[in-house]
Amino acid sequence: MPVVTTAKAKGVLPESHPLWAGVIELAGHRFMNRFLASADLHLAVGFDGVEVIGTWEHRIPTVHLDLVPNTDLVYTSRLDLVGDPVTTLETLASLASGSPCWEEAELAAHRLELRRRLQAPTGFSPSRAVLAAREVVDDQTVVVSDVSSHKLLLAALWRTEHPRTFFCSNGLGTMGFGLPAAIAARRLQERPVVAFLDDGGFAMVASELGTAVDLGLPVVAVVFADGALDRILRRQQARGWPAIGTRFGNPDLCRLAEAFGAAGFRAESEAELGRALETALSLAVPSLIDVRIDPDEYRVQFEV
Repeated sequence: MPVVTTAKAKGVLPESHPLWAGVIELAGHRFMNRFLASADLHLAVGFDGVEVIGTWEHRIPTVHLDLVPNTDLVYTSRLDLVGDPVTTLETLASLASGSPCWEEAELAAHRLELRRRLQAPTGFSPSRAVLAAREVVDDQTVVVSDVSSHKLLLAALWRTEHPRTFFCSNGLGTMGFGLPAAIAARRLQERPVVAFLDDGGFAMVASELGTAVDLGLPVVAVVFADGALDRILRRQQARGWPAIGTRFGNPDLCRLAEAFGAAGFRAESEAELGRALETALSLAVPSLIDVRIDPDEYRVQFEV
């Protein structure tokens, strides 16, 4: 059977696996909801309702597997199997019979269509920046995402191969989470850490770049700079309201990084971002990459 995850469960199954089918409740959520609706049974394994952005509309029979019963009632379960999910899944697998109902080729086509829908055809869009960065960053690198429009896109497109290599604040969605979380992750393990931030969230915690310098932690902060609080701005636009308090000017982010003792880079294309990331990951000091994206892509991607 195909496996989908929430943002916080990315990596529980390698996303190169032929049965992996995507991430729910993010960019492309309508497309993914149609996919979920094509099943005749859902196994909800450790599924935390706090990650559901809208109303859970599926009425397909659902079996809840977790250490605790389904008391939040974000979704309705026909049956709760309370206990260790690994043991429960192994038991269910041993009882399964019959031939598969899903073809690997069908799922491959589904993944390809999802990726097509989430990519802008032209321009230095957020999706192109994400995919260009993924070409440089290896599977063992820890990736942390801050909260904004880029998070929904990053978590949907970033191929995660191992558990505990992708972290984000989903559900409660805490802006400013990304850089401090990246510093904590780098303190706890000797692995590269890359944080993807938007300029609004970075502005809230910019001084933490100095903390990374003081601690000698070579984290890499990739800042998607569009001069706006994008999620709120788009809600204002959707309601025909003026953009109040959602647009702002940025300082020279490269010089700001250098003022803290970090390295600063600017990227205005996929190639520039790739080169900047390669250099930043080789340094022994923290780095910031000012990525000048075209945010117009966000407008259509969250309608998919």
